[in-house]
Amino acid sequence: MGGVRLAARYRNYGLLLAGGGIAALYLSFYAGLNLYALFGPQAAFGLLVAVTVAAAALATAPTPSDCADGVCGGFATPFLVGGTTDQQVTLFSYVALLIAATSV
Repeated sequence: MGGVRLAARYRNYGLLLAGGGIAALYLSFYAGLNLYALFGPQAAFGLLVAVTVAAAALATAPTPSDCADGVCGGFATPFLVGGTTDQQVTLFSYVALLIAATSV
């Protein structure tokens, strides 16, 4: 939220802080899943999707490059979570939803 407040006066610095916060959340949830086993893949997927939604909500700026970290993180979520079973329907449904959300 600090990045959003600063973006009103210092646009580049505020967007840098907001993007850095989103990236830190992605990294924290990835580490919680793969390094420390704090939660399972389903919970990690849900948390990473929530971060992607938050990144999309923060990306209210008029230029599309401002929401690039949220979109990249959204597409990276299935690969970060991984898994041992095949879940093509879930993967392609998620990717279709993400593409539809970014095209709006």
